[in-house]
Amino acid sequence: MMSFVRGSLDDADIILFVTDIFEQHDEDDVLQRLQKTDVPVILLINKIDLASEQDVADKIAYW
Repeated sequence: MMSFVRGSLDDADIILFVTDIFEQHDEDDVLQRLQKTDVPVILLINKIDLASEQDVADKIAYW
């Protein structure tokens, strides 16, 4: 499955990355892959209405 993901990142015109405000996964591997691509990346953070303004600001700063 990961080879499909890598191939998709190489062939994409744009990447829409959707994450949840409360995700606690190790996202370093995702960050490394996104930093290596020349494809424009749009970040969508879901469920921000359930979080505090500080949580949202922290997640934006992280990404």
